[in-house]
Amino acid sequence: MITSKQYAIALYGAAKNKKGLEEKLKNFILVLKKNRQLNLAPQIIKEFEKYEYSQKGIEKTEIISAKKIDSQIINRLKDLISKMTGKKILVQEKEDKNLISGVIIRWQDYLIDLSARRQLEQLKDIFKN
Repeated sequence: MITSKQYAIALYGAAKNKKGLEEKLKNFILVLKKNRQLNLAPQIIKEFEKYEYSQKGIEKTEIISAKKIDSQIINRLKDLISKMTGKKILVQEKEDKNLISGVIIRWQDYLIDLSARRQLEQLKDIFKN
């Protein structure tokens, strides 16, 4: 059975040459349908994006904060993560009012939680013991 990652890599290879792209996409969908794997489409899209970013040296990073962060701070965080990873950084910003304040940064398998919510949870744990 072909995995979603294998499909994504094949699709990436086919899409590199944009000539005849529409026909290639139609054929790709027909292959999925023939193999009864249309349900893999959402996962194939995720794998395609991950593979494309890896090929282009891009690291997708998620920055979550209680409120919108100043663009200068975002740029400083991008520079820092870029130095750590050696890749270009694509930032996806999200707001989460439950954080109270602070920021959570996610990329690859890394998580840096500098939120007030996390600090309060740690204090709660200290006083429990």
